[in-house]
Amino acid sequence: MNLQDFKNQPSQRLVGQIDDLTKIQLANPLIKKINTINYDIDLTYIADFATVEIDGMIEFSLEVTDANDGHTFTSTQQIDWNDEYSFDEEYNDQTNLILENNFDLTAYIIEQINLNIPVNISEKHDIIYKVGSNWELLSENDYLKEQETNAELDPRWDKLNNFKTDK
Repeated sequence: MNLQDFKNQPSQRLVGQIDDLTKIQLANPLIKKINTINYDIDLTYIADFATVEIDGMIEFSLEVTDANDGHTFTSTQQIDWNDEYSFDEEYNDQTNLILENNFDLTAYIIEQINLNIPVNISEKHDIIYKVGSNWELLSENDYLKEQETNAELDPRWDKLNNFKTDK
């Protein structure tokens, strides 16, 4: 869509899906395949600022490798998309700039997915920590046990209880 399209029809509701998923590259190496990408968005063009406001949601399904144990599973996620894109960089430096006066909906949807996918995708949402120079993978239970162990006071601090102050 270009600027003239928005001037002709300033308010639009777009519901659909992206069909050609084979050419789309997502930034996360754990993603093996994109199954579906659906969107339901309202576009509103604000002529005074040459800005397009987007309000809607993106729903997608991916085949991913679990960052914790390496098995493949299907992840379905939904993103609320509330953003502004501008045809003119002069008006507002807080909006996304539309390059070459062409609003490429598919490219912006892919951008939103890339921005919202976690770096470490796990089916069970296990906690992954970096320890020293090596990585250590902890399940939620292991993490809680480690927290309990660390919560025990060092006996050297007991000497502080014997310390008295004059009032």
